[in-house]
Amino acid sequence: MEKFPKKKFQELVKNIQYHNNLYYNNDSPEISDAEYDTLINEYKNIKKLFPEETMQSDILNKIGGRASDLFSKFNHPTRMLSLDNAMSEEDLKNFQKKISNFLNKKGSDFEFSSEPKIDGLSVNLIYKNGKLVTAATRGDGQIGENITDNVITIKDIPKILKTKSPPVSIEIRGEIFITKNDFMKLNTENKFANPRNAASGSLRQLDSKVTAKRPLKFIAHGFGSFTEEKSSYYDQLIEFKSWGIPISPFLKKAKNLKDLIKIYDEVNKKRAEIPYDIDGLVYKVNNLSFQNRLGIVGKSPRWAIAHKFASETAQTEIKKIDIQIGRTGSVTPVARLKSINIGGVLVSNATLHNFEEIEKKIFVRVTPLLLKEQVM
Repeated sequence: MEKFPKKKFQELVKNIQYHNNLYYNNDSPEISDAEYDTLINEYKNIKKLFPEETMQSDILNKIGGRASDLFSKFNHPTRMLSLDNAMSEEDLKNFQKKISNFLNKKGSDFEFSSEPKIDGLSVNLIYKNGKLVTAATRGDGQIGENITDNVITIKDIPKILKTKSPPVSIEIRGEIFITKNDFMKLNTENKFANPRNAASGSLRQLDSKVTAKRPLKFIAHGFGSFTEEKSSYYDQLIEFKSWGIPISPFLKKAKNLKDLIKIYDEVNKKRAEIPYDIDGLVYKVNNLSFQNRLGIVGKSPRWAIAHKFASETAQTEIKKIDIQIGRTGSVTPVARLKSINIGGVLVSNATLHNFEEIEKKIFVRVTPLLLKEQVM
């Protein structure tokens, strides 16, 4: 029986916590979403293989970051959640199977909604009788930061809903973000790591006048407590649009997994053309009654999942190559690049293989061919 890798697991937990803090609390990620997902998948695999040894670790049930002391705290009327990830078609099949088993229905008995997963800052907008009264960050899912003064400066977000019969109360949730082009313009004066970092930094200004000058945008992707909701998620978002709330232009309905995969492939091909950073698609059971029955597990809803994209690649220019000498005397070439945004991270340096590593790779690839020739 395989032995529990205790030391490796402890280091993995520390590593995930370290990157969570950088991403959610410091707005300064050091790795891409794809690299972070790899760490999470490794953590999940160890948890699955050694449930008893890892049962005390629950880092996946903790959402986002802590609320900053610079802003007053806000207790969300209903908890803000985080999504589980699907990295393959097999993951999607398991997602649908679990839903079917829970509802005791066939996969053809319910449809899905699909929309891009924007890499921005999650916020909760509270409207009372059609008027925006509070805006807050997600925080840890239950307690966020009250950023109302800053949010009301964002032109995309209506202060009063455009309807003659607004709900008595509603929580509208979505992402605040900065487009790729606006980020490049903004970064000529301010050195942010990526668009999400720029959006978060702009939104957490103590002076709302600074926020007002930043090109922040908003797209809704859900809601919390609601006194008069529709019967389907898709129809509800269409109604939001009629109220003046921005929704994704890529919002679609799908009858089955085959439709979802087709949508995924279409959006993935157009990914570079989309004006803001996305790192996958979000699928939700469209029927709101089914959503309520399915409920949540830990920090994630059973009725939704994020289908992540593979690591993004891009071309840029090498300005020059520097040689770095390590503490052990090892020589490492480092390429200085023309800065480029890859997966939400601004990349300007890349470590290259040194001569020893190149020799190893050549030896590993060539030796089997030589052995094959000698045998023949």
